[in-house]
This record gives sequence, structure tokens and C-alpha cells, in this order.
Amino acid sequence: KFPWEKADITDSRFNEFLDWQKRKTTRTPREFKRFTPRLLRMMRRLMEPKPSKRYPVTEVNKYYGDRWLMVRSPRTSKVSEVWDTVAQEQRLGEELMSYSNSMEQRIHKWILS
Repeated sequence: KFPWEKADITDSRFNEFLDWQKRKTTRTPREFKRFTPRLLRMMRRLMEPKPSKRYPVTEVNKYYGDRWLMVRSPRTSKVSEVWDTVAQEQRLGEELMSYSNSMEQRIHKWILS
């Protein structure tokens, strides 16, 4: 889901994005502040309003292994990367894949028996 209602200049959030996209401002759009600088770079390229300048979706492959989210520490209010959360998400993903594979194997054995 995009952080604006519609991609139209009448939408203030879309205008905020366009200003950032066109580099008219250095302020990151409010809804994008949680992302790492590298993810912002990818988004800027993939969400280019002009199709002729837009990067292909295969551009995502360059960023696949990156950390994408940023959080503010409650004590210092400094931005830090979410290493623990990413590791937990990766472990969860691996567990889900393992579970899915075991279910698939059970179904396959059941069908063949």
C-alpha cells in the first residue's frame, strides 16, 4: 500500500513524495523515514514517475540482502538498524519454509500411498 490516497498533485502526501523524488527537498517523506538510506535509493529509482527513467523491477535483486528498516531507540532517539528483528524474521522465514516443505512431503507420500 502506498502512503498516499492517490497519485495526484491534489494529495499532499503524494506531493511530499514528488518533491523528494525530484530532489526539490532533502527531507525524506514522513512515511518513508523508517527505511534505510539504501532502501530509499531503491524506492526512488523504482517509483520514478516517468516510465522512461524508471528502473526495472529486477533492480530489487541488488538490494535483496540489505537491511531495510530503521528504528529510533527509545532512550537515545537515535536511528539504528534493526539487526535483531531482521535475524528473527529470517529465522521465522526459514522455519516457515521448513514447515511448508515437510507438509508438502507428507501430502506427496499420502497421495502415493
